[in-house]
Amino acid sequence: MCAPSRTSLLTSRRPDTLRLYDAHSYWRLNAGNFTTMPQYFKQNGYHTISVGKVFHPGIVSNHKDDFPLSWSEKPFHAASEQNKLAKVCPTASSNDLKMNLVCPVDVSKQPLGTLPDIEATNYTLNLLKKYNFSFKPLFLAVGFHKPHIPLKYPSKYLQLYPLSKISLAPNRSKPKKMPSVAWNPWCDLRKREDVQALNISFPFGQIDDHFQVCNIVFHLMSTKMNIIYAEINQAIILRCIKLH
Repeated sequence: MCAPSRTSLLTSRRPDTLRLYDAHSYWRLNAGNFTTMPQYFKQNGYHTISVGKVFHPGIVSNHKDDFPLSWSEKPFHAASEQNKLAKVCPTASSNDLKMNLVCPVDVSKQPLGTLPDIEATNYTLNLLKKYNFSFKPLFLAVGFHKPHIPLKYPSKYLQLYPLSKISLAPNRSKPKKMPSVAWNPWCDLRKREDVQALNISFPFGQIDDHFQVCNIVFHLMSTKMNIIYAEINQAIILRCIKLH
């Protein structure tokens, strides 16, 4: 899960040491008041800055991304994050915008004319250009949201991977002897309008091949697009760091 893995990385402790496996517990209260990686740097003379999704948001990081213990200044979060569940996804069959699982978009037509990871990249580039490195050494953590649902990304990346060249897995059925507890009914995905339109029975309803070809493969493709999208933003930031 996202929250336990982030907590593990940032506290340098294994999940089995922390014994936190959910997204509803603040480790300082429920596991131990451990020193985090950025906190260690801060205590040793660094100016520490968080941009984007570094700690898991919410109660997991005390609703403040563990500020001010880990960070020298209030963490930056993109204003466009508020549009995560907005109906901004275009569809081929309608002029209405949807809240879909798979959501390639024209960035210029998005609310605020951007996406969270693009905002985070631009904020980071501006920060690096203005930061006075003679003041203090800098510990900078930049966390991108993608790949993550909703699979919202610039539609221009679609041309890199034609869907027609993607094959489905040969065995797409639920194993006959699989214990029920091992089944993921993907409740979070069922909230999306493109998935709701399938009217698949809960919890073991099977997605037909047509939707798998048109949507699940698209889901996998979108994940690849989001990884590329994140890597492009990372490359831009690394190039700026080299220049400074």
